[in-house]
Amino acid sequence: MNVKMIRDRDRKKSRDLIVFFLVSLALLIPVILYVRQRMEFMRVSYRLEELSKERKSLQDMNRKLLVERAQLNALDRVERIALEDLGLVANHPCEILTSWNSAKPADDREQGL
Repeated sequence: MNVKMIRDRDRKKSRDLIVFFLVSLALLIPVILYVRQRMEFMRVSYRLEELSKERKSLQDMNRKLLVERAQLNALDRVERIALEDLGLVANHPCEILTSWNSAKPADDREQGL
């Protein structure tokens, strides 16, 4: 007789297997979370170091640009360029220059009167 054998489930083994997986999961989840947290901490640390270097570089560049701007705006330099390169002449300190257009009210200037 060829009768198919039916195997009954062993409920104790099934329960033991489920308990084993639950205990394993309970032990692994904190470890996985700790490792993830450490990886995130390292990533943020590297990014912070990167940004710190970039900030220092930008501060140095800002300092250099401020010095360059101060040199370019120096009155001695502007006066020398005006006299030598542009051919302007220095006026006498007692001379007063007036412009008739500057005496008009602002509304008249805007209308072209």
